[in-house]
Amino acid sequence: MVFDPFDRYDITPPDPIFFISSQAAADQRPEKVDLTIGIYKTAELKSMVFKSIREAEKKLLENETNKDYLSISGHQALIDGSIDLVFGKDHCERAICGIQALGGTGALCLGANLLAETLKMPVYVSKPTWVNHHNVFSSAGFMVKDYFYYDQKTQSLNIDAFFEALNRAEKGSVVVLHGCCHNPSGADPDLEQWKEISDLCKARQLIPFFDLAYQGFGQGLEQDVRAIRLFAKDGHSMLVAQSFSKNLGLYGERVGTLLVLTSEKSGVISHLKAIARASYSNPPRHGGLIAAHVLSDPHLRSIWEDELNYMRQRVNSTREHLADALAKSCPNHDFSYLKERNGMFCYLDLTKDHIESLKTEKAIYLTQSGRINVTGLNEQNVVYVADSIASVLE
Repeated sequence: MVFDPFDRYDITPPDPIFFISSQAAADQRPEKVDLTIGIYKTAELKSMVFKSIREAEKKLLENETNKDYLSISGHQALIDGSIDLVFGKDHCERAICGIQALGGTGALCLGANLLAETLKMPVYVSKPTWVNHHNVFSSAGFMVKDYFYYDQKTQSLNIDAFFEALNRAEKGSVVVLHGCCHNPSGADPDLEQWKEISDLCKARQLIPFFDLAYQGFGQGLEQDVRAIRLFAKDGHSMLVAQSFSKNLGLYGERVGTLLVLTSEKSGVISHLKAIARASYSNPPRHGGLIAAHVLSDPHLRSIWEDELNYMRQRVNSTREHLADALAKSCPNHDFSYLKERNGMFCYLDLTKDHIESLKTEKAIYLTQSGRINVTGLNEQNVVYVADSIASVLE
């Protein structure tokens, strides 16, 4: 018998979000509403290709003369644009090194593997958090621990429990923070709370690792990085995983950057290049050039910012519309907290049985945690969703 090394592999559980989304895709009921995967949808429930992106692609088509490899660290104009976007043009005097990554997930992986070379302390992630955070850091060899963040029973940020968890964290550990638009809750600390989080991180010698996947979807491009700039001003050495999937609509192009604020730039970037070289050699060219064009060209930048402002307004107005519809359909249940959330995601106060009933009886799909992507709603289906929720709550 021929030796088969692959007969030892068990079937791993499917990704919970993509699995539910695949169920929704297969559902042919005309009333179907898919609130699962975090892709921005227009009012027509279509994926959006930015006008600014189309114009950047036209420029590339007209002017690009080769399809050569990028350097291992990626397109420098993209990295520079990302640094300015996150830290501002008048950023702190300490070194910021950057590397182009395979989307926000790739940036997290680069940072995790960089830290794993010298660090053996735990990584703390919020409870709840984006499910892939656990995968990324455990795959890099870290013990992943939770810090309590959001209480689904009260549907509120439990800042006292958050502070308590940071105070108990082992010194020298990594703490993963959502820069804005917390995924999955949509609940963010205010600036004063961020200041106290910064102070606690300094006191406990914690290493901040910001996941910045939704800049521009909360309060605005500048407002959504106030926490990161506060930490930079406070003197932290830290990492930022920047994604351009959502705010430039470049999901499938896999465009992101990892930025590291450090006193030793040359050593860090050399190790990041070595990690990238061993993993994927160098990053994709097309998406990186598109993003760099939009960030650096004043005309395209203006168009993009207008598009992003419109998207943010649609997200906010849709969430408010849902809250108002639920107030009418479910007068005995309080969903007013929805209006206080930021970004595309928020929780519905539902049990797993409620969620299963919505799927089987009403063709409404959301994750088992009750997290929804509000851009799966529009004026045509929001009342149907609210009435359906009322029916399962009875």
